[in-house]
Amino acid sequence: SPGPENSSTWIYFSFVTLTTAGYGDIVPVARQARSLANLEGLIGQLYPAIVLARLVSLHLAGGSSGTDKN
Repeated sequence: SPGPENSSTWIYFSFVTLTTAGYGDIVPVARQARSLANLEGLIGQLYPAIVLARLVSLHLAGGSSGTDKN
């Protein structure tokens, strides 16, 4: 069968999709698989941006300006 033979192929495809490298050596054929790959690529872009924005907002909310107010 032409499908993936082991979990390392799935992990490789997931990593390539999440990082949006998209080498093209493994391509989803079914419509549902393409939709899931698009969703995974979107998550690969949004997740780091959301985490970074959250870290910045926590830092700013802490009020650490680098000066001692004692």
